[in-house]
Amino acid sequence: MTYGAKIIAQALHDLDVKIIFGLPGLPVTDIAQEGLNLGIRFVSFRNEQAAVYAATAYGYLTGKPGVCISVGGPGVFHVMAGIPHAAANSWPLLVLSGSSETHNLGKGAFQEVDAISLLSPHAKLAVRPGGPEHIPRFIKDAYRAAYFGRPGPAFVDLPANLILGTFDVERQKLSPLTEAPCSVAPENKIRDIMDAFKTAKAPLVVIGKGAAYARAEQQITNLINRTGLPFVPTPMGKGVVPDSSPFNVSAARSTALKEADVILVLGAKLNWILAFGLPPKWSSNAKIIQVDISAEELGKNGGHSSLSVVGDVALVVDQLVSHLGDWRWQAQPTSFHRNLEAAKSRNEEKAAKKAAIDTMPIKYERAYDII
Repeated sequence: MTYGAKIIAQALHDLDVKIIFGLPGLPVTDIAQEGLNLGIRFVSFRNEQAAVYAATAYGYLTGKPGVCISVGGPGVFHVMAGIPHAAANSWPLLVLSGSSETHNLGKGAFQEVDAISLLSPHAKLAVRPGGPEHIPRFIKDAYRAAYFGRPGPAFVDLPANLILGTFDVERQKLSPLTEAPCSVAPENKIRDIMDAFKTAKAPLVVIGKGAAYARAEQQITNLINRTGLPFVPTPMGKGVVPDSSPFNVSAARSTALKEADVILVLGAKLNWILAFGLPPKWSSNAKIIQVDISAEELGKNGGHSSLSVVGDVALVVDQLVSHLGDWRWQAQPTSFHRNLEAAKSRNEEKAAKKAAIDTMPIKYERAYDII
C-alpha cells in the first residue's frame, strides 16, 4: 500500500525536481513532507501568489519548470495570478493544487472549485488524474508540456482522496526529462539570411528575452563582434551582449527601428515592447527575420518574412556564424550609421544633463549616475 502523497512526490523526484515552492495546507502539506523525505527542498510562502511568482522566476532562470503547490479553493485563485504571467512570458511552470474529494464533487465540498475549467484557457495543459495509477503519467505529461516547445504553465488538479489515501498500485518509475528538444534551421534559409544581410543598407539585430532564456550569450556576442552589426536589446534581452559593446545602439533605439531595412529578431515577440513590428515605429519596407522556438510567433503582427525560421536561438546563431566567412558590415559610409551616431549623441547628451542635476530630493537619473 502506497500513500498518495508519496506517489506524487516520487513522480516529481523521478523528474529531477530539486525544489518545490508553495504554502502548506490541507491536503497538499503531505506532498511537501514526502518531497522532503526524498530530498526535495520546500520553500514556504505566506501567500500562494508569491510562491507561484517565485516558481516562474525559478523556471526562467534554470530553464526547467518551477514547481508550485497550493491548496484548493482560494489557493487556486491565488496561484492563478502566476499562470497567465508564465504564459505571457513563456516561462516553464508546473502547478499542483489540491481539490475536493472526487466523491463529494458537486455537493458543496470544502473549498470546492472547478479548477480545470478555470485554468484550461490559460495553461498549456490542465488535467486531473482519475485514479492513483494515473498520477505519475499525468504529472509527467504536465511537466513535459510546461518544458517542451514554447515554455509555459501546466496544471494538475489533485483531489484530496488521491493525496491522502493509500493504494495498492505498482511503483511507476519515470525517466527524467533532462533537456528539451532543440532544432536548427534549414541550411538554405541560413544562406539566404546571410545574403539578405550582405545586401542590406541598414541592418539591425534585436535581442529578446528568448535569447536570454536560451543562454545564447556566447553565440550572439560572437555574431555581433564578428559582423559589427548594430543591435538593440529588449528590456529582458539586456546583458546577452554587454551594454558596453560599441555596437549597442539602445541610445538610438527609435532611429534604429524606424530606419532599419533588414532586422534579425532573436527570441523576441513583436508585441507592445517592440511596437508590434509595425509602422510608424518600424519601416514599412523592413524585412523582418524572426528566429523563434514557436512557429506560431513567426509573422505575428509585423510583416511576415519567408526567411523567418523556427529553431533554438543559440543553435541558429551558430549556424549563421558558420556562414559568415570574413564578411563584416562596413557601416561608416552609410547614412544609417551617421543617423544612429547622431541620435546616440543627442540622447546621451540629454541623459548626461539630467544625471548632473544635483537636487534634493535626488532625481533617479542622478542616483543611477552615482551608482
